[in-house]
Amino acid sequence: MKKIYIITALITFLLAALLFVGNKLAKDAIENQLTILTSNGVSIQESSEESSLLSSSNHYEFLVSDSQKFALYLSQFADEQLPPYVNAMLQGTEIGCDVKYNNLPFSNSVEVDIYPLSLSYDIKKELKKYDFRLFNTIDTFLQNKGLLYHLNYNLITSSFDGYIKDIGQTLKLKDDVEVAVNLESVVFEGVGPLVALSELRASGDRMSFKLFDDKSEIYFLLGGVESSSTFSSATSYISTASFKTLNIVFKEKNVPVTSIDVDDLKFNVSSSMEGVKAEVYAKSSFAKLNAKLKQLDLSMDGFNYDISVTDVDKDALEELRVLLSQTKTNQSHQLQKEIESSVTRLLAQGLKINIADFSVDTISLGESEGMRGFTLQSEIILSPNSSLQSTAQTTQMLQHLFVESSFTLSKELFVYINQQVPLSTMAMGYAKDVGDDLVFDIVLKDSKLSINGKSL
Repeated sequence: MKKIYIITALITFLLAALLFVGNKLAKDAIENQLTILTSNGVSIQESSEESSLLSSSNHYEFLVSDSQKFALYLSQFADEQLPPYVNAMLQGTEIGCDVKYNNLPFSNSVEVDIYPLSLSYDIKKELKKYDFRLFNTIDTFLQNKGLLYHLNYNLITSSFDGYIKDIGQTLKLKDDVEVAVNLESVVFEGVGPLVALSELRASGDRMSFKLFDDKSEIYFLLGGVESSSTFSSATSYISTASFKTLNIVFKEKNVPVTSIDVDDLKFNVSSSMEGVKAEVYAKSSFAKLNAKLKQLDLSMDGFNYDISVTDVDKDALEELRVLLSQTKTNQSHQLQKEIESSVTRLLAQGLKINIADFSVDTISLGESEGMRGFTLQSEIILSPNSSLQSTAQTTQMLQHLFVESSFTLSKELFVYINQQVPLSTMAMGYAKDVGDDLVFDIVLKDSKLSINGKSL
């Protein structure tokens, strides 16, 4: 019997020890984050804690009491300097946070709910002045956790997943104008500290915005959203995004509806600084576009572009990136001169642009339906030029510029263009007739331009 008592006591002691260790692991992580926040312009207005044998939970209410210090902290993780108006948007903002974690040490996940409770002092002041009823609606929406991010964060692997609470909110503005905002099934997952992610993937069923009254309406919808990003650094990354549907509508009483509908829209952007030279790649495509405009109905199927910029000097590119990041907060003539000089230094080092694909399968314009489209491939090489002193030296740049392009245009589309711009018939003298297409092989070399071997 004594052995059973001893074993039971040991098990109880070990379990208690495990619970203590697990609790301390999560607590230390939370305390560390609180120390960072309170050292960077955020104060804790309210906090409470509840604990049981297996789990603990904490509630915090934060106030951005020094927006300048907080913005400076956030700018460490941003590619660009935060503009001054961010300070006004942050000062006085209240944010709620609920944290829940398991006391067992082998459970390293922390559940976090983050939600704004109140807007900044300046925004509240302006809202009250504009429409006190609107202010009350927004304030009640926030107090009820209307905008909420839920995270499950692993303390050991720094990986996370979560969701944004669905939103279905209509706001009434002055003059019987209303705004409807909808957000459905937005989920995400990723890796890294939340202010400096290394990976992020997100998806959403529907995001829509509508501004309307009894005379007009503006509507914007994104459906079937998916995105993925991997960040090695501020200048080395891969980002993709796709949308099943994009819908934009403008309605006005007694005026034809203006609308744009796009199906299967995709983007891909990447940048690499790993090699000797910098490289940037961009791709985009959509399956179908329909646009009803005031002057024209337009439809396109099978749009693609695939462009890369390579052999770029890394130091010159980084210098230009830093200068461009300052334009949001600095519009001085001196900065513009520095940007001009930086662009010149970048071009003087040389670069290569490759258009692997820029094409449209079919296009309809007005009453001309189902015309076959066009295709463009091009290689542009700007060789190094140490004597280049300004981008205004076009002759200098042309002497170091080589362009080789192939442009294929369907005859039916050429006929339509010729009907709109009769001068385009001049191009026939340079065109190569290939079946149902006109082909233009364009070469620029040693400042001399030729099309299909004929000099211009």
